[in-house]
Amino acid sequence: MGTFVPSGKEINRKWYVMDADGQNPRQFTRAPAPETTPVWLADGRLTYLQQQPAKNTVNSRVMRADVAAGTATPISPEGMAISDFDVWRKAFDRFEDVRRQAGVRAHRVCRPLDDPHYVFIDLDFETTTEAERFLGFLTTRVWSDRGNSPALAGAPQTRILYAA
Repeated sequence: MGTFVPSGKEINRKWYVMDADGQNPRQFTRAPAPETTPVWLADGRLTYLQQQPAKNTVNSRVMRADVAAGTATPISPEGMAISDFDVWRKAFDRFEDVRRQAGVRAHRVCRPLDDPHYVFIDLDFETTTEAERFLGFLTTRVWSDRGNSPALAGAPQTRILYAA
């Protein structure tokens, strides 16, 4: 995959797929706004951040793509309310090894531009069973213990998603 940057002042990043030898480039992303931060998943799918222009701001959303099929769909995490991002992030980072051992292949943390007291987390698992097991761990061991979730403000809204 590569990024072609057109000449001129404005850069509009697009992703291309091509043969291993660099031949036959094909534009994969086509939104009018920049698409950044690609992460390849073990199953050959791709996630990336799509930035949508809005009035006086840019809204970002995480996309998951099946490159072979040529399709991309937005991932809509439910998110959670927090009282302090820095405190929440430190607690989240403490569980990095636990996430890895539970089968989390990749993760993304996103925050709305218009609400500093909210986070969205997208965790990638190989199987639904791993995702369900980890959700059980979060419910019983993390979110129920104020020491493990010091900045959590209310009950997280969760949903296990699959690429359709």
